[in-house]
Amino acid sequence: MGLLQSILSVENEPETRGPTNLDRDAIRTFYKESEDYASHFADYGLDHHRGAVNPILRWLKPGQLVLDVGCGCGQTTEILSEHLGNAFGCDLSLKMLREGKTRGLCNQPTAVGDVIRLPFRTESVDAITSFEMIEHVPDIPAALREMVRVLKSGGLLYIHAPNTTSVFDSIRDIRDLKRGGKGRNWLAETMTQAKRRLWRNVGLTIRKLLWPKPSFVYVRPDLDTEGFVGGDRDLVYYSSPIDIVRELKRIGVRSVYAHRLRSPEQRGMSPLAPGSGIKTSLLTRLTWPFESGIQIVAIK
Repeated sequence: MGLLQSILSVENEPETRGPTNLDRDAIRTFYKESEDYASHFADYGLDHHRGAVNPILRWLKPGQLVLDVGCGCGQTTEILSEHLGNAFGCDLSLKMLREGKTRGLCNQPTAVGDVIRLPFRTESVDAITSFEMIEHVPDIPAALREMVRVLKSGGLLYIHAPNTTSVFDSIRDIRDLKRGGKGRNWLAETMTQAKRRLWRNVGLTIRKLLWPKPSFVYVRPDLDTEGFVGGDRDLVYYSSPIDIVRELKRIGVRSVYAHRLRSPEQRGMSPLAPGSGIKTSLLTRLTWPFESGIQIVAIK
């Protein structure tokens, strides 16, 4: 615990109030107490998570202190530590952290904490990663402010998440259903549902692109614990890369990139910023608001 104790804040318990249209207490209780939820995510081994972690490893240096926020059972934290040697995790759910330790998924230091008010000192870590977490947060501006606060000047923030507003995903849903395929869980189980979601995502994306300020859309999660809650039924934020990029720039983050990460060795790629080492194709620079996933790199 020496690593954690050196950066842990001595501030009070995180404030639990947030948007009035959301039952934040119920959300926090679900993540803290659902044993089925913790057990399900512990069933996924390290290999399942490597595809999400690998793209950012090239731009992190061994020895850097990396905080993995919303680490769940700790699989992503363990992968980061394998390559960098100095990563630790933080999650709201003690049950998930313990499940990961019990199953041997994560042997790195971890701490219980809420991303809306992280229990760490200001400018105490070199990099922060977040994998499949942001869509479960009921107050995105607060979460982004906290992650930026804890990050050192010049540090790197990486956010990896599904793009719930993806137009490309909605088109693929309709294509798959027309071919007789199975609909995608609760998002597009029928053709009517898939078409409705396509038009909603088109409208949301256009509005977000034209409006200069972030417009966060929150939804009431399905927390029915009589059956397993999965497939992002429990999402709270209808996640969009446009919102996150706009908010990070609004709070003064120096550089924000929202493109599919590429290897620096790939030909035909151009750097996003001098010395960043992050390269993308021209096509991905144009299509990032519509892609299936969110990959955002921010430099404080």
